This record gives sequence, C-alpha cells and structure tokens, in this order.
Amino acid sequence: MRIKVRSLALTTILLLSLFNSPGAVAAKTLTFSESSNGHKVQVKSGSVIKITLNSTYWSADRVSNLTKIGDPVMTPIMPGPNAPANCQHPGTGCGTVVWSFKASKKGAASFSASRTSCGEALKCAPDQMLYKLNFLVK
Repeated sequence: MRIKVRSLALTTILLLSLFNSPGAVAAKTLTFSESSNGHKVQVKSGSVIKITLNSTYWSADRVSNLTKIGDPVMTPIMPGPNAPANCQHPGTGCGTVVWSFKASKKGAASFSASRTSCGEALKCAPDQMLYKLNFLVK
C-alpha cells in the first residue's frame, strides 16, 4: 500500500510541476464589446475570445484566423411594459449577440460585424454600422 501512495504522490508532483512550469500558458477568456471597436489587441495563442454586441441586428461579416466556437448566441429582450426603456416596442433590436472564438493561429486575426438598422425603420448612422476588432495572436 505504501508503494501505491508514494507512486501517486510522485505522479501528482510531476503533473503539478508540468502545469506550473514557466513554459506552460493557461488559456484565458477575453471579452470585448462596442467599446473595443476599431482597436488592435494582443492575445496569447489558445485564448478564448468572446465578442458581445448590444443589438440583435448585428451580423458577422468577416472572421479571419480565429476558430469559431459554436454558433453565435442571440439573447433578445422581449418588448413590453416591463422591458427597459427603448425596448418596450417590437422591432427595436434590443438584446445581445455573442460570438466565441479561439485564437489558435499565431499572427494577425480579425473580426468584423455590420448592421444597417438601429431600430424599426431607423437607419444606423455611418459610425454605428460597422464593428471591427483586430488581433495579434502571439
């Protein structure tokens, strides 16, 4: 029994030293929103990138050198008297869309999304129509 316990302890120490070594890099989850529009961000390879935009009218136009993780998740806010201000009527596009990616290839990567409507029959101003985020994956 003593040999098994000692063997288990040595295996545990070996595994901990591998995961805590200077060369080991833990994957991070990085979140971005409208405030990141137009920025260039440096990320570590293996990081998970989540981009949340606040309107259900956004659609992804172009993704380069990022690995998609599932489909975008759309969470609409249902209109009604209990909804937040500006979301009480149908067609406002209230809610969020979240895209998830993994930065798996080193080098330049990017994400862009666009929309033409900023509410029912309300065309977006030019500065509200495009979202772009560039990455340098290291």
